[in-house]
Amino acid sequence: MTHRTWIAALSLALIAGSAGTALSNSFGERTDEADWRLVHTESRFVTDEDRIVTTLHDKGVLMERDLDARTITIRRADDIVLTLAVLDRTRISRNGDTVSLSKLERGDIVKLFRIEREGDARPRLLKVSAWEHGASYGDHH
Repeated sequence: MTHRTWIAALSLALIAGSAGTALSNSFGERTDEADWRLVHTESRFVTDEDRIVTTLHDKGVLMERDLDARTITIRRADDIVLTLAVLDRTRISRNGDTVSLSKLERGDIVKLFRIEREGDARPRLLKVSAWEHGASYGDHH
């Protein structure tokens, strides 16, 4: 088996907040201009089989959960709305406890982790982490 180095491309979506908190970027530069909230990351890898695999992280507010269709809809701080299917193997937690989809509530702060594989029709939603509305932002970065 030949060893291949994974190639990663990183895409970030950041939203500026109102507080003047320092931030360091990947180049070690600091900015004191704004408080930044990460709302989306995307990393793309090339596997040993030359397939493209993309990992995606999104954070937003739970707008809706449809128990019949097994979907969740979130709105990110950059106003992007995502609706994703919840699979049987999707891990769901709320306030640190493992729960079912029915325990998520509108207004919860939600982080999603999913994987898209080249050639697959739909993403694999692997993890949903939620916190009740009003929980401290620092509790769930």
